[in-house]
Amino acid sequence: MVASTTQLARDAGFVIIDEVQTAYAHLPWEELAVAEWDDHPNAKGHALIAERTLEAIVARESEIWRAAPSQVAEEIPDAETMESIR
Repeated sequence: MVASTTQLARDAGFVIIDEVQTAYAHLPWEELAVAEWDDHPNAKGHALIAERTLEAIVARESEIWRAAPSQVAEEIPDAETMESIR
């Protein structure tokens, strides 16, 4: 499901930041789990995710912002169009 959702997002033009999947792969999960029975990361795990996400955003900044504002503005309906839709 995640793979197909990711592909749909790519196909729609979204930039996918999936580097976070490896943010803490180098550490044992026991150091990062909230609890034995919970597969969510603790504060340290979240900090690593945040760092990796920021690194990925900075590295791909030009790709993320490649759409010119004029292109985006063309896709936003004006007030008259919105009124006609109602």
